[in-house]
Amino acid sequence: MLFLAFCAAPFVLFLVPCFLPWRWLCFFALLTAAGLGLLWHDHLAYRGEGNGLAEAMAGAVLFFMTTGAIGGVLARLAMLGLRAWGVRWRFAWLPAPIVLALLAAWPWVAHRYHEFRWRPPSEACLSATYRVEIAGATLRLPLAPIFTVFGNRDRREIYNFSLPMKARDFCDLTDTGRDTAPMRLLMIDFQRKLPRDDYRWPPQLCDAVRERAWLAGFCAGPVDVKAERLPLEITIEAARDAGSSLWALYRRATVTNAPTEDPIKDGTAWRLRAASGAPVAVICRDYAHNLASCQAVFEARPGLATLFQFSSAHDKVATETLLVQARVAEILTDLLGD
Repeated sequence: MLFLAFCAAPFVLFLVPCFLPWRWLCFFALLTAAGLGLLWHDHLAYRGEGNGLAEAMAGAVLFFMTTGAIGGVLARLAMLGLRAWGVRWRFAWLPAPIVLALLAAWPWVAHRYHEFRWRPPSEACLSATYRVEIAGATLRLPLAPIFTVFGNRDRREIYNFSLPMKARDFCDLTDTGRDTAPMRLLMIDFQRKLPRDDYRWPPQLCDAVRERAWLAGFCAGPVDVKAERLPLEITIEAARDAGSSLWALYRRATVTNAPTEDPIKDGTAWRLRAASGAPVAVICRDYAHNLASCQAVFEARPGLATLFQFSSAHDKVATETLLVQARVAEILTDLLGD
């Protein structure tokens, strides 16, 4: 019964003002605004302290009560306005059912809008290859959910390919891959955007990356990031924009005659040399028992800084760094088309 009463409240708050004269309508509006304001205050003040489902239902009921009350007052104002202009009652009452129908249709309209906004990119967008220019280097990207690119013009210009609307925007920006997009930064996320048992990449995208082994492997099913020596995340940007302490460490590593595995400074930083001979700088912090969270950086090309994140056992940081760096270098070779 309590649930039915809550469900009926929005309709009551809509119907009551539709029958009130002007003065009583003003009183109803003020009283309802004060009451709903207190209810919203209590709901927001104690949010997160109770049952999640109950809080969500209470928020939904409050929302519909508020829209019902506002809709009823507006409908009555329209009715009174039509009467003041001399419109007969048989026509002046029509705003009430019209507003009620609009309020009842709102959830359906909102759902349809959500479906439209989250519609997947077109087959042409998913099949295209996109050229992104960072620090003078051109990288070839598919529209895979693991990629996020950051624009040059505005720090808020972010294209996260896992969001359909952002993927479509980037497709339009580049004229479906025909134009090269100058960007500031590229991020590759291997933590949250890879296929899972309940999620697969679109078949059009998988067809587009069939010849690129490291990407095609993701289309086959879930991938063990650790076993594949993949990092958790890769960030590629111009070296001049990499103003972190890690980049400063890398610059020190490049001027060292013989980078070694010996810790420097506080014992949590290393300077190594990759199999290609390129210097690699590493910083690790304790994450759990015998587990370190690490960041490493190297220059894939002169002026192009590549930072990657991974985890490692404390006594295997150097070995793990070079194994993951080799995998990152393979990925960059493919992206750069070398």
